[in-house]
Amino acid sequence: MIHLNNEYIVAGFDERSGALLELRSPATGWSVLGNGNAGLSFSMVVPLDDRLNHRVLGQKQKLAGYEVSVDGRRLTLVWERPVSETGMELDLTFTGIVEVTPLGLEFSGKVVNRSPHRVENIGFPLFGMIMPPGNKGRLWRWTALHTDMLPTELLPKFANAQGYWGADYPAQVANTPHSAFVLVGDENEGLYVGHHCHTNDELVQFLFELKPGQMDSWTDSAAAQRLGGEDVRVQLTLNHFPYAGPGQSIELTRIATRPYVGSWHKGADCYKRWRATWHKPAPAPDWCKQVHSWQQIQINSISGEQRCRYRDLVEHGRQCVKHGVQAIQLTGWTDNGQDGRMPSHDIDPRLGTRQELRQTITELRGMGIRTVLYEKFVYADVSTDWYKQELHHYMVRDINGNTAGHSGWAYFLPSHFAGFNMRRLDWGCMHHAQWRRVCREEFQRSLDLDADGVLIDESCHPRGDGRYCFAADHGHTVPAFNPHGDSRLMEELNELTRNHGRQLVIAGEATHDLQTAEYGMTYFRIGQGKALPLLRYIDPFYPMMVAATGYDDREKLNACLMYRYVISYEPLNFKGKLDDFPLTMAYGRLIDDLRRRYQEQLWDAIFEDTLGATVTVDGKPHKEFSVFRKADGSEQRSVVVVNHSPTNRITATVSIEDYKGPLSIATPELPERVVAAGQIVIPPRSAAVVFQS
Repeated sequence: MIHLNNEYIVAGFDERSGALLELRSPATGWSVLGNGNAGLSFSMVVPLDDRLNHRVLGQKQKLAGYEVSVDGRRLTLVWERPVSETGMELDLTFTGIVEVTPLGLEFSGKVVNRSPHRVENIGFPLFGMIMPPGNKGRLWRWTALHTDMLPTELLPKFANAQGYWGADYPAQVANTPHSAFVLVGDENEGLYVGHHCHTNDELVQFLFELKPGQMDSWTDSAAAQRLGGEDVRVQLTLNHFPYAGPGQSIELTRIATRPYVGSWHKGADCYKRWRATWHKPAPAPDWCKQVHSWQQIQINSISGEQRCRYRDLVEHGRQCVKHGVQAIQLTGWTDNGQDGRMPSHDIDPRLGTRQELRQTITELRGMGIRTVLYEKFVYADVSTDWYKQELHHYMVRDINGNTAGHSGWAYFLPSHFAGFNMRRLDWGCMHHAQWRRVCREEFQRSLDLDADGVLIDESCHPRGDGRYCFAADHGHTVPAFNPHGDSRLMEELNELTRNHGRQLVIAGEATHDLQTAEYGMTYFRIGQGKALPLLRYIDPFYPMMVAATGYDDREKLNACLMYRYVISYEPLNFKGKLDDFPLTMAYGRLIDDLRRRYQEQLWDAIFEDTLGATVTVDGKPHKEFSVFRKADGSEQRSVVVVNHSPTNRITATVSIEDYKGPLSIATPELPERVVAAGQIVIPPRSAAVVFQS
């Protein structure tokens, strides 16, 4: 074996095949790949005209050569003229580079294609068998999705998330950029695997497969050790999509892996270390960074409700003042309402004139209410004359030359709820200079209304078949990864806002972490479930806002307190008035008053999720709490404890790490701090903040 190692990781590669045979944690001795019998090197898909699934398996190839750097920290592996599963020798070279760095074991590579065929996919690195830590037989993965992280079981149960008709093995996938990394392990230790490319140059897929398959598909159970004469194993492949055509040389983006010890937070810390090397937060006005709340109002949709004329928005503003709300997200203000005639961002003349809307925005600002305009730049409405005459030239084309898109969104009508008669939408090619010109011009229309910012909807959308554009006449490389084009557009839109004269916010819907450098705020929805507050842990002060739609939405409001989320009030699914749900308004205001009163402890403090404290109820761990550490270097912590039970009060015991002194508590209803006499009683559907006294 060829070995690379440092204090964080030990790796071994077969000197004949280049397969990764050993991956070990020096801290715990966990042998991630087991005995190395399932060692793998790389894989390729090189489609033929009559066989798209034409594969090259690295484990069947021999190295043409390898080189270890003088300092022993860099290994270069070279494979020449690999032979496919059909016996075809391919005139190409794949070079894999592996380095040990403070960030872990980092993989990169390059394909030089001299063959007449296109190299569509390269799997590198491949982890042939990921063993459960500590011989416990339990293996999980944690995958980022927008603002959250979701745990999914891999062993002893492995649910098949791919259609079984199109895959040989049960499979689960996660894709970049929405999931920049995955964690694999258990609650005590794991393996971090991250895509270290902040410029969105290519799609990378994390592919988990259960081999040779499930013991039974009724319970999704895997066999204990052996099945059908094979070792039962979870394989992880990092799939790149270089689409290297004949005569092309393409470099793969960097993948890093590193074992960690502890909870998922320690795995996320690996990502945070890399993030600190490049991240600069997007600009946002000061008011977005303070304790405040919003209302979202939809005043029209493609179904033509026309609920509110522009001048009537002043009444919404009065209710905002009454309830202590500081901003309005104005949805459906554009031509033909929400999602109508995109990408047009002209006014809807049925609701008033441009001057009336501009005057209303100015009056709302005079009342202390900011107006943020809802916008969208990923689609074109195929039913418009504009699309038929011009915009169709700028749409994403798939590999077969077809435009890519979807059937549109359902609004109110029974036919829409049945899934037909909606407005079909095609994906714009963000690499097409003329499409970005259209977006800039429409964006400038909204800036001319002198609002306080925009919220760009579906900035989070992965786009499905619109991820890559294969059009040869768009002025980009073929294919072009559309999310990379998103970043190009956002550079241009941010430049327009900088030249506006006042500080504006560009917010996005459910932004993933890379987009925090492009959008000054994110807006999303949450619900009951297993999602973990990943983005809040990664970026404790990034402005994040959550929709509250229930008439008595205490659980969601308590979650906003626990995770430092701004509240967006949305009565009648953002089509009503604030007076329509007084219970939600009253409790939300109490929460924001509490956060202002204890701003150093709850808002200007560093969010640490559940690190640094424990909470028990009746001697058992209680999971609904969060910890904030003051940012002044004092290590002083505050703990928010939530009781989501609809009927029962809880009696909680709170212990703060390295602190043995007295505690005090405050609640939204009783904000004055009082000394906690032992255990803390929290009523149903309520919360308490525990302070170090």
